[in-house]
Parts: sequence; structure tokens; C-alpha cells
Amino acid sequence: MKPPDEHAKKQELHPAMLPHRWQKGQSGNPGGRAKGSLSLKNELAKQLKQICPGDREKRKNFQVLIQAEILRALKGDKEARKLIWDRIEGLPDAQVNLNAQGEFTVVLTSRNGDRPEGAT
Repeated sequence: MKPPDEHAKKQELHPAMLPHRWQKGQSGNPGGRAKGSLSLKNELAKQLKQICPGDREKRKNFQVLIQAEILRALKGDKEARKLIWDRIEGLPDAQVNLNAQGEFTVVLTSRNGDRPEGAT
């Protein structure tokens, strides 16, 4: 670990940079995202809401994807089962405790505060 004086020197700004320093409360991107710029999240949401081409039942893309994932899980795909359960139940909260001897314990709890079966 560096001595405090050495760390403080690193934080100082070169005098030539002082006029270009951010002012308190000033945004680094005052205009925000440019209007009309594409957002992957928004584009994906739009595509998922569209009718799936070639689907006889005229389901939306998200419905077809969900059904495909369920079928994978039913066929024994562990990744698909994990994805489905994690989305339904949520991931467990984990608490890691470390003592001075370097020993640690991990405690998993479900969203309602109970420990999942077999978890320690």
C-alpha cells in the first residue's frame, strides 16, 4: 500500500488542466443520448412483441421463445431449467462471512428469507 502522501500527489490535477476540470454539478453528457439513436434494449423489446413469421398460431416472438425454452427444460437441458427457475424464483441472496483466519462461510437465502433446501 502506498503512503498517504504519495496517494495524495496522484490525486492532484496538473495546473494546465485546471480550466478544463468538471465543475461541481456539471454533467459529462449534458445533452444526453442523441434523439433517434438506437437502443439495443428498445429494439429487442420491439422485435419480441412482433408476430413470429411462420408461426401457425400467430404467436408473438417472445411467446415462441418461452415455449422453446420450456421444451428444452422438459427434455432435460439443465441450463434451460436453471434459467427458468432463476427467472421465476429469483436468484438466492448470498452472504459471505470471512474471519481473521481466512475461513469463510456462505449462507444462501431465498427472497422470502428462508434457506433453500440443502443450502448452508
